Amino acid sequence: MELPGGRGIGIPRKYRLHRRSDFLRLRREGGRWVHDMLILNAAPNGLDRVRVAVVVSRRVARRAVRRNKIKRRLREILRGWLSFLRPGWDIVVVARSPAAQASFHDLKYTLWELLTQARLWQGNPPERPESGPTPHTENPR
Repeated sequence: MELPGGRGIGIPRKYRLHRRSDFLRLRREGGRWVHDMLILNAAPNGLDRVRVAVVVSRRVARRAVRRNKIKRRLREILRGWLSFLRPGWDIVVVARSPAAQASFHDLKYTLWELLTQARLWQGNPPERPESGPTPHTENPR
């Protein structure tokens, strides 16, 4: 799998999922793995590569700056793992409310766990993050 060398700028276009029809097909036909912080949807795509997308709704974080920060973190994690993911799959990661307070490490650990449950690693997965997220407690308003 050819990946960009050292660019460090997001996920290459050919590895991105962006058509509405693909999202609807994935939701209809794909599997779903759920965690308090993230939801992982995956389905075969019939291609020779994996395609990924990240979704963060306004319910997760009302302010765009916060939503974009969550998306940037998840995309960076996925970009580093593209070569470890099984080709021929579409993957959508949906953030849930606790993701707004999560650290980069917590998101990485949670996503690693979901990808492992979904068996989407090709060969040996990347090294498991050292520890999991701390238990989430709701802030009373």
